[in-house]
Amino acid sequence: YTGEVLADATPLGQTESTLRRFAEGFLIGDLDGDGLDELAIGWAQDSEGGPQSGQVWIYRGSAGDALSYCPAPLHSGGKSARLQLDGSLSLINDDMWLQVYDGLPGSLCLFLAAAGTHSSPTGTNGLCLGNQGVFRLGQPTLTRLDGLAETELDVTNAPYAASWFPGSTWTLQAVFRDTGAAVPLGRTNALALQWGW
Repeated sequence: YTGEVLADATPLGQTESTLRRFAEGFLIGDLDGDGLDELAIGWAQDSEGGPQSGQVWIYRGSAGDALSYCPAPLHSGGKSARLQLDGSLSLINDDMWLQVYDGLPGSLCLFLAAAGTHSSPTGTNGLCLGNQGVFRLGQPTLTRLDGLAETELDVTNAPYAASWFPGSTWTLQAVFRDTGAAVPLGRTNALALQWGW
């Protein structure tokens, strides 16, 4: 999107000239009208359509990742639970996950979303979701022993999806039971995101 080089990798034993025969990537312009160039990756040696027929993948441009803010406090396990989004900010993406890292093992975890952004914690539990229109994302889940909890975002079929429009801004956050803390409801950082197509 900005022209910044994200990676420059040459496999061991390959030179740039031999690598160029196998795979190349090109910015090919804005194909879907969202103002962002798409990226095409060509693989000349792919034989799925016949011997060395080649294949091209096109990846949509992305305006950026979810912005993390509203840092999480330490939970009773001595860590701060971190919320991350795995997937692109696209309302046609059917493979997107919200994940909590360094959560409290064995705790019940809920993933929440609300319209807009709320830059400072509010209410008795210090959430960054505001006070109106909070949606639960997926079913409650138990945090694994390694501190991971996750839920899939079904942005095409879930009841909350009707409120998500391209260009709309949302805040996501996870909360979990923390009976060993002064406030028995722990929380992650918040993520602010703007949905695209």
